[in-house]
Amino acid sequence: MKTSHARKRGKGFVRRPQRGLSQNFLIDQDVVKRIVDLSEVKKGDQVLEIGSGRGVLTRALLETGACVIAVEKDPHLFMALQKWKHPRLKLICEDILQVDLSSLLQGARAKVVANIPYHITGLLIRKFLPMEKWITDLTLMVQKEVAQRLSAEPKTGHYSFLTLLASHYSDPKFLFTVEKASFYPEPKVTSALIQLKLKRVDQEENSPFWKLARIAFKKRRKMLSTSLRSLFSLSEIHSALLGMGLSVKARPQELSLQEFQHLGALLVQEKKV
Repeated sequence: MKTSHARKRGKGFVRRPQRGLSQNFLIDQDVVKRIVDLSEVKKGDQVLEIGSGRGVLTRALLETGACVIAVEKDPHLFMALQKWKHPRLKLICEDILQVDLSSLLQGARAKVVANIPYHITGLLIRKFLPMEKWITDLTLMVQKEVAQRLSAEPKTGHYSFLTLLASHYSDPKFLFTVEKASFYPEPKVTSALIQLKLKRVDQEENSPFWKLARIAFKKRRKMLSTSLRSLFSLSEIHSALLGMGLSVKARPQELSLQEFQHLGALLVQEKKV
């Protein structure tokens, strides 16, 4: 029943959603309310929304009393939203990946709340994670598998390099799963809401530790003793692993972020990456 209801509501769209822009519009008002509640947006907050679409989430955010900056790449949808002429809504017709956030936010930190285009999920998250200076937290609708990877624990199937990035730059929290029928048109994948509360960090993504972690996860099924041989000798790798109380047969998904950082520090002492 819910699926047919979603399709019926989709008939009100004056223009076919663009597959190339990953346009799957959220139409379930109960889900919209949960997103706004869990994002803890309140009156006076500055909120950045990405991919506003037909404005369902935009309207709910404005109803909290927040000031919303909505970035919409599709010029047709952008022009439709312009007709609202809402005093607390600033509209930007651009590709969010090309936007200079420091100029856009003008010094005021913002919450990011969005049903983002899924085809840019990885690029967008990597862009926003290091931006604690401008962003307090991200509450994002993403593919369920991505949300699981962002919030995964070591020694689980979803644990990945993206997990390390997320836990380094933020405190990730998987909030809830969203069924396909909550969107029009229905996506091919199940979705989920993830929240990433950003934190200030010292090590940037181009540090030696990150180079080590990237190489390790490119060969996630192999032992670290094998995958890191392009950087260090077998004796150096074994010495570092044993010094940490780990097995010489350890694989990347078995190490926590802190263990990866410790391993990197021990190995770099022997040889600069």
